Amino acid sequence: MAMGSHIKPDFDNCDLLTVEDFAEKMKVAKSTAHDWIASGELVDGKHYVRIRSVIRILWPTVIEILYAEANEKRLAKPEALQLQKSTLQEGINLSYGK
Repeated sequence: MAMGSHIKPDFDNCDLLTVEDFAEKMKVAKSTAHDWIASGELVDGKHYVRIRSVIRILWPTVIEILYAEANEKRLAKPEALQLQKSTLQEGINLSYGK
C-alpha cells in the first residue's frame, strides 16, 4: 500500500474545490487538471470525489497525499541515491582545464 494512500480526508478541515479552483491553486491550466483526472493521476475517492458529473477536489488533502506519494517514489529509487553519493565522492576535479 502506498504511503499516501492511507491519508483520509478530514472533511471538517477540507475544502471541496471545483476543478477550475484547483487548477488555479496549482497554477496549471484547467485542461491539465482534467488530464490528471482522466489519466488516473488523481484518483476518485482519494484525491477527489465525483457525484455524477460534479467533481470536487479535496483540498488540502490532495496536496498531502501527492506530497507523501512523491516522497515515497523518491525513497524507492536507490539507484538515484547511489548516483548522488558516487557523484559526491568524486568531488571537484581541480585539474580540469589544465
